[in-house]
Formats: sequence, C-alpha cells, structure tokens
Amino acid sequence: MRLITSGRSFAGEPESARCARSSHLENQFMKPSNILFSLNILFLCLCQPIFGRTVSDRVDNRNFAIDTYYPTPNEIRLAERRAQRYWQSNAQRFPNSTRYLAVYTTSVLQTEIIQDLYAKVISSETTASFFGRGENDERTNLSCIMIYDTVTNKFVSNAGYVSIDLPPRGSLARWDGYLARYIGW
Repeated sequence: MRLITSGRSFAGEPESARCARSSHLENQFMKPSNILFSLNILFLCLCQPIFGRTVSDRVDNRNFAIDTYYPTPNEIRLAERRAQRYWQSNAQRFPNSTRYLAVYTTSVLQTEIIQDLYAKVISSETTASFFGRGENDERTNLSCIMIYDTVTNKFVSNAGYVSIDLPPRGSLARWDGYLARYIGW
C-alpha cells in the first residue's frame, strides 16, 4: 500500500503512522492562530458590504437641489431630532470638516412641485435616475433634504431642497450654496 501526501510517497507505512500524519495535517489547519486569522479575514470581507467604505472628505460639487420645498412643522421637528442625535454621536469623527448636515426630511410627490418639473430636471446635474425611468413615470423618488447647522444646532431655514438622486451616506455634497455631509434618514 502506498500513501501519497503532498507529493511524497510512503511505501509500506504502517497504519498508525498514516493516522498520525493525517491528524497532524488536520491539526495544522485547526490551530487556534490559523482559525483566528481565517476569522479575521472573513470578518474584514463581510464588514465592507455591511458597513460601507470609510467616510472620506471627497466633495461631490454637483448641485443636488432641483427646487425648494416646505415640509410640515412635524416633519421638520422629526428631522431636526435625527440630525441632533446623529451629530451627538458622530461629531468626533468630523471635527473640522463638517459644519452642515444634509438630512432627509420627507418624500415629495411630483404633483407637489407646481412649476414645470421637467424643465428643472433637464437643467439639473444629478437626475440620471429620472431619465432612466422615463419622464412620465409616477414612481420617481423625490426627496426633501434640509440643511442642519452644527454650530447653531438648528436648520438654516424652514425650506428644504428637492433632490432626485442622492449622494452616498456620509459623503460631502452641495445643495445650492451649502456644502453638507449627507446623513440620510
């Protein structure tokens, strides 16, 4: 009987030696250091899609605002609470680079924009998803984004900005004259 292990041939090897050799190979892969290393690699691979990439201060200078919108006082109050909670827990991450936060406030229906939506979308820099669906599609997602000032701890005004496409969460982007970190919902 011949046993071939990693390119080596062992002729006439006793059964006990074969078992010892195979258990040695199994133990080599089952060492705690190898298991921990494998788990670390697996953890790092899974964290990327779950938690996203690290936040960078790269700025998207396209204007995400296509119109202004006035949300209800209740929507403003709820969005302001979310912005305050976010800033309390994340202020240390962005000490100097963030004065304004862009906060998703509410959804906007196309019928709520009275003036010509199509003309505003045509001249916008960030409306690719609108044209991907077709101009008369009622499912176009319009969002109201309000700008929160982290110095005064309140919104800069009672008006928000209508956006069709949104930047990735945590990124810096522009809504009219404000450069803000988009925090989402």
